[in-house]
Amino acid sequence: MSQSFQSKTKFVFGLIIIFTSGTFAQHSAYWNQKASMYSVLPNEPNEIIFLGDSITDRCEWFELFSNPNVKNRGLSGDKTSGVLDRLSEVTESNPAKVLLMIGVNDLRHNVSDSSIVGNYHKIIEKIETDSPDTKIILQSVLPVNNDIGEPKTTNPKVNSLNNSIKELALSFKIPFLDINSNLLNEFGQLDAKYSEDGLHINGAAYLVWKSVIEDYVNN
Repeated sequence: MSQSFQSKTKFVFGLIIIFTSGTFAQHSAYWNQKASMYSVLPNEPNEIIFLGDSITDRCEWFELFSNPNVKNRGLSGDKTSGVLDRLSEVTESNPAKVLLMIGVNDLRHNVSDSSIVGNYHKIIEKIETDSPDTKIILQSVLPVNNDIGEPKTTNPKVNSLNNSIKELALSFKIPFLDINSNLLNEFGQLDAKYSEDGLHINGAAYLVWKSVIEDYVNN
């Protein structure tokens, strides 16, 4: 099968799923456009997929790791429910690895920990069902800094969610990688040297993130 035909088939299949499920009506124009972009990209063997929200979306993962198998499936503004809505596009390539960081936007919209963890549970189960050979790696939600911006959530809420995600990872016997603690200042907030707005991070922070996960990506 040619790559062009595969891409067209993937695009049509993706649109059928999205339109019949009403997904497009539930999300922003940006979400719809970005999800449709991902749906037309060709599947490749041994993909290593970074899955998440804007914090994932803003990094050039392929260049950071110099690894052609690395794919970015971050989507700005996404929540755990949004990841569920577009997860079939991720699993259909039977990726080698999925590194997931999601949840801060749920917290910013006052979604309960139980609902977030429930969606995490569904995400893990769907990946394990649809792509059983995929290695799933959970990553902690990053800290915020309320002194330099308005992240619309707090570190106690982030820490509570991370504890729940860690417990879930243990129950599924999958890795949980703590990025959060590596970006904190002495007051337990996202260090200002890593952020301009108290929520999103800069290049130096992505290098710290890389150092924590590098062995899991490359081995």
